Amino acid sequence: MCKLTAAVQVVSVLASVFTLIAIAVDRYYAIVYPTTTTFTGRITLYVTAGVWMLSLLLMIPQIYTTVLFICCFIIPLTVIMYLYAQIGLAVWFKPTPGGDKATDEAKAVSLQRKMKVIKMLLTVVVLFALSWLPIHVITMINDYGSLSPDQLDVLWIYVYPACHWLIYLNSAINPIIYGFFNQNFRAAFRTLMMMRGLNVSSFQSRMETIIA
Repeated sequence: MCKLTAAVQVVSVLASVFTLIAIAVDRYYAIVYPTTTTFTGRITLYVTAGVWMLSLLLMIPQIYTTVLFICCFIIPLTVIMYLYAQIGLAVWFKPTPGGDKATDEAKAVSLQRKMKVIKMLLTVVVLFALSWLPIHVITMINDYGSLSPDQLDVLWIYVYPACHWLIYLNSAINPIIYGFFNQNFRAAFRTLMMMRGLNVSSFQSRMETIIA
């Protein structure tokens, strides 16, 4: 049972990492190539299945700590950083509506929105790195270091669980980050909270107005 629990934990956190990559790819195409259709319902289903299959594959015993570190931290972090950097550049250099004729107020609003997007992207990347690096460092120390039995006890009883909680916290906080920096998301959430007493057509009309 303990081995099964550990396996489920690892598969779950791996799926979380690969999901972040999928989100980054989706946001990249949505912002840099807005006319391109990205994740339709069927593609989303395939991506989700691929995320879980890859997560299960990496649980094969022959996969060593270094390979896990590369596949589950270095590569995902590099991909996410690259895609979010491209998104940031696309957002930053996007012309202000109205161009040269835009008012100073419109330019200020546009700049504020761009800064908010950049802050969100940086926050996601930094939190990912800070949340996932400790568990990989601890695992590599355990495999390649020369620790005494007492040190190993401290590592596995105290440090390892704390590192795992960092990973879970990262998975839990990402939706909050996206929501905090996204005005449309917050508005839609408030609408959902206040939808008691609204009929379906009225609710749909308000949602379409928010998303538009």
